[in-house]
Amino acid sequence: MTNSDAWESIYREKGEHFKDIHEAIPRLEETFKKYNLEKILDLGCGTGRHVVYFAEKGFKVYGFDISTTGIDFANRKLKERNLTADLRVWDMRKPLPYNNEFFDAIISIRVLGHGDIKTIKGIISEVERVLKPKGYVFADMPTYEKVLRLIQQGEEFKEIEERTYEPLSGPEKGLLHHNFTREEALELFRNFDVIEFYEKDEHYNLLGRKK
Repeated sequence: MTNSDAWESIYREKGEHFKDIHEAIPRLEETFKKYNLEKILDLGCGTGRHVVYFAEKGFKVYGFDISTTGIDFANRKLKERNLTADLRVWDMRKPLPYNNEFFDAIISIRVLGHGDIKTIKGIISEVERVLKPKGYVFADMPTYEKVLRLIQQGEEFKEIEERTYEPLSGPEKGLLHHNFTREEALELFRNFDVIEFYEKDEHYNLLGRKK
């Protein structure tokens, strides 16, 4: 099963359950408005919960996801609310389909951990490319302690590389999951001035500004 097939299955089964926005989103909205940021990219937007939120607040919102089903959900939600956003089906492992220094802010929620470390470094490099100087990024990343807890509770994983695992059962079977240490997360975003960095719900949350 490919990554695309796996997410198609997940969104067809549970798409409408992905409704609640991330707890940091209202604070991000305040920050983005404070600094007059307009163009926002939701990297791996899924079924559009954050796309809709920011579109309702008047931002110019862009988003992509590997799942056609996810993008269909998002477009339907936008249409129901008479909102618009630039959405497309895209694989984040490829170079992003946007010009250099195009966005004021980029959010990546429950996305960045899906890949091996080489893939993740490539994604962050692309984020840096399409983000304007002094642009903002918000990302959450699963902690290494999370996967250790799941293993201890009996869930089965195949170790692909250090801190990268493949679930052997469940809805995300076969999808890579990288789990971060605090030091690793901060090092990956070394080209950003870190404004916030905290742990919540077994994820590191980072708000940074491009240097």
